[in-house]
Amino acid sequence: MSELTAGTFALAGFGFSVALAAVAIVVALPGSRLLNNMLKPRVSGSGRSPYLDLVFLFTWTGIVQGIASGVGIVALVLGGKAVLLTIDDPVGLLLGAAVIATSAYALLQLMTAVVTISQVASLQARYNSIDGVHPEQAKPEVPPS
Repeated sequence: MSELTAGTFALAGFGFSVALAAVAIVVALPGSRLLNNMLKPRVSGSGRSPYLDLVFLFTWTGIVQGIASGVGIVALVLGGKAVLLTIDDPVGLLLGAAVIATSAYALLQLMTAVVTISQVASLQARYNSIDGVHPEQAKPEVPPS
C-alpha cells in the first residue's frame, strides 16, 4: 500500500500546484478582448460565463487532488503494510481500489486542466495576432534604474 500511496501523493502534489498556478493565471488575466469575451454569459441571464467555468475547472482540479491525497492518507493509515489487491485481505482490496480509482480520476482531471491551459494560451495568442500585438510589445516596459 505504501508504494501506491507514494505515487498518489506525488501526483496530487504536482496536480495541486498546477491547479493553483492555473487559477492564479486566470484570475490575473490582463484586460484584453479575450477576457472581455470570456466574461459575457453564454446564455443571457444565466450568470455563467466561460471565465467562471475556467475558474471552476481549475479550482475543482485542486479539490480533486486534495481528495486523492486524503484517500491516500486514509489508505496508508489503515493499511500501510497491506499487500495490494489480494483476495485474502478485503480491507486491502477495498483501500487499494479506492486509491487507484481516485488517483486515476485525479490524473484525468489534471490532464483536462493542462489541455485547457494550452487552449487558453492558444486563444490568447490568436487574439493578440488579430489585434496586432506582438509578444515583444506585450511585455511591460521596465523603467530605467
